Amino acid sequence: MSKSSHLLGFTLIELLVTITIVLLLSTGGFVSYQTFNKRQNLIQSGKQMYQVMRTAQSKRQAGDKPVVCGANELLSYGVQGVAGATGVSLVVHCQGVDSTVGNYPLNRGITVKNSFDVRFVGLYGGVNAATDVAVTSGTSDYVVSAAQGGSVTDVGIQ
Repeated sequence: MSKSSHLLGFTLIELLVTITIVLLLSTGGFVSYQTFNKRQNLIQSGKQMYQVMRTAQSKRQAGDKPVVCGANELLSYGVQGVAGATGVSLVVHCQGVDSTVGNYPLNRGITVKNSFDVRFVGLYGGVNAATDVAVTSGTSDYVVSAAQGGSVTDVGIQ
């Protein structure tokens, strides 16, 4: 009777190498997912910023005077943000009265890059000063631009 030198199973080294390869591949996938998720949050927050600016522009063009203004003249609608804040505000400016119409939170991990106060004035929706507004994830920025004539442009990720 001869003894067989073949044993069934895997050696400890083979198992360790296989587990190490699986861990490396899954870590790479997780990091890619986190990067993708952060980018999607930035895009969604940037598009929300664009919509808030368009809302301010259209409300001013329509002459939509809220009750808070009373008999005072409607001067402008605007969007305000403070550097490092996690949201922006839609505000109305009437003669002698300024009031927040709505607050819009940004997605988790996204903040306002630089402080801004964009005001849409006049019936044609021009702005008080041409401005680039940015929200940031820390590694990338999403920019929305308001031109002097009042056009709002969704510039995108920079």
